Amino acid sequence: MDRTDMRKFFSIVREELARKKWTQKRLAKETDYSESTISQYLNKDYGPEHFLEAVAAALNSRRLRLILTGTTSNGVYMDKIPICFPLNVDRLETECQELIKKIREVKRLNQFQNAFNLNSYKQSEQKLLKEMLQEMDDIKHCIDIVNIAAEDIGLNPDEVSTDNLKKYLKRGYISAQIAKDTYSSQVSVLSINAL
Repeated sequence: MDRTDMRKFFSIVREELARKKWTQKRLAKETDYSESTISQYLNKDYGPEHFLEAVAAALNSRRLRLILTGTTSNGVYMDKIPICFPLNVDRLETECQELIKKIREVKRLNQFQNAFNLNSYKQSEQKLLKEMLQEMDDIKHCIDIVNIAAEDIGLNPDEVSTDNLKKYLKRGYISAQIAKDTYSSQVSVLSINAL
């Protein structure tokens, strides 16, 4: 993680501490690091990877998890699902259809366009929003399984990821530094700069 990302990470840590009304002492207790170590890393906007992971886990922060791992979801090993490309593609299609249905239901909420706070939604509408998030999580896990099944039949998901990375750069979704850090072994700086 470069210095800019490290500063961003620790900025989010401070926001999360304030949001949760946690002190450094509480964070120390939750991470099994000393209070002085917590203070030292927070003041320097620096910490080793095992520390960053412990903080993200203790704060249960999706934003921190995204910076560290590139995903907001927790990994789930679905040991009861057979890894079979056609079967998993069918399952992914079903999950996508369910997600689209939930998205459309959410978009039909009267105050959807103007609501920026969960409290502005009725209880039943809040339940619908949570159901949509559950469907999104289902998709993430299905995608993981389809990628494994694709690899089993000879497709290379890393090539797709590299192509997507180039697309994200071109559309301005990510910076060249993120691209270089993410796929440094697969995407050369020259190919990034050529976009």
